[in-house]
Amino acid sequence: MNSKTIDIEAQIKVLPFSETGRAMENHMKIDVYFPIFKFDNMLNDVFLSHPTKRILKSADATKINISFKFPILQIGRLSKGDKFEITEGKRTTMIGEILRVINPIMDKYKFQSNISQSIEELENSKWETPLEYQSSIVENCHLLRKKPINKLSDEELRLSLSQDVGIKFTIPIILNKLLKNKYIECDFYPGDLLQETFRRLHTDWGDSELLKDHFTFLIRHNFKEIKSHEGISEKVKREIFNNLVEYENTRDNK
Repeated sequence: MNSKTIDIEAQIKVLPFSETGRAMENHMKIDVYFPIFKFDNMLNDVFLSHPTKRILKSADATKINISFKFPILQIGRLSKGDKFEITEGKRTTMIGEILRVINPIMDKYKFQSNISQSIEELENSKWETPLEYQSSIVENCHLLRKKPINKLSDEELRLSLSQDVGIKFTIPIILNKLLKNKYIECDFYPGDLLQETFRRLHTDWGDSELLKDHFTFLIRHNFKEIKSHEGISEKVKREIFNNLVEYENTRDNK
């Protein structure tokens, strides 16, 4: 399985030991694992990964460009200029600022900008309105393309998956919803949004493609909970599991 983290480019300012509570006359290697990363008052496990091997003396205060690995499913939470702290115990060892967020679905400004637009706007393409719609599904697909993505109902999001309408743009907000509640019920039954998402594991998810492995890992890890959920039929549970296994086998054989 691919990594559960992504690289973020940043710059850290290493504080003098006198400001961090470290004993003077000690030295510190910068390329170590710091167990606690504090961002927006939330704690995350983060690995620093950068080429420097320099040893800092106790009086040093310097800035170093680094990359660090950030939890991959923090969709739309980061942006250039965000500040963070890296701590050991109760001591702030380093403070930093994000220089670049490479993937647009991780960048909160780009993410918010995207979901405030419609699929029509994002694709820069308008469907021709027919004189008469062939079915209510066709009509609803036309309508959902015109609405801002963040205004789409759960059923409209499910329909975007089932009819392959703008999936590259709707999948990030769908994943955000499923991370909070795997059993979302649209117009049919509990878990129908998760079911439809797993039917689309072999579809190109665009910028969200890097989330696919980790999302399926989380579902596999919690599948006992899904299996015991009384509101989901055995047929739906089997379909989700079978699609998960098929995706994993296809991925692993590449």
